[in-house]
Amino acid sequence: MTEECEFEFHDLPERPKDFIEREFNHPRFLEELAFHEASHFVFDCLIVRTLQSFTEIKYMSICIDQFFEEGWNRVNGLRPDIDIADEDMTDPVLSRFYRFDKTRAAAKILSRLAGYASYPSFIEKTEFYFANPSEDKTKLYYYKLRKANFKRVSDLKNVERYLSYLGIDERQDVLERVESFLELVFEVMEYPSVRESIIIVSDLLKENECKKIEGQELNSAIKKVTELTESVPFIKILERCAKKF
Repeated sequence: MTEECEFEFHDLPERPKDFIEREFNHPRFLEELAFHEASHFVFDCLIVRTLQSFTEIKYMSICIDQFFEEGWNRVNGLRPDIDIADEDMTDPVLSRFYRFDKTRAAAKILSRLAGYASYPSFIEKTEFYFANPSEDKTKLYYYKLRKANFKRVSDLKNVERYLSYLGIDERQDVLERVESFLELVFEVMEYPSVRESIIIVSDLLKENECKKIEGQELNSAIKKVTELTESVPFIKILERCAKKF
């Protein structure tokens, strides 16, 4: 004869969530998208002001209706300023470019991470802020960094690529570096002038949804951000970041 065991299921520890699910184009998605691209833009302005290694910013845009289309929801430009054709811009060439001066890789990595870092900085304090859409494009899944699929989260995929140019490609090593880089991104975002710039640019993007901001309007935004953030010691932050490679 066996004894019966009664389990109190409500006493079992709750399984940690791997992700948060939201509907695509949820009520705050436009704001989230605007802060994401505005953060890229402000960091790119800091890069242009600090380094002479990249081409200029060409345009920026957000557009929910064009979310899955090429050329939208991005800050375009900041290509390595190398006098060769696009088809000759191979991985070995890029690797030499970023190895020659590691602040170049540091700059691109911080800028790529700034988009996602805008979520806990401006939208909601959370660890779940690395988002990627579902395969049927109806939902968004928000992951913690260590659960995020770098191959499906475009900015993380690019960060992984920049690190590979410097010979850093082991998963655990990449995660630890990215965590330390995020600390620097949040540090930059704590500067009042950087926060103000990101808010100004996010408002501009929302006002011009589904329109590419370029030409004189873009130049005015670059000038405004550059003037506001003039005292931010971005080169020192890049040098600290480069020492982590």
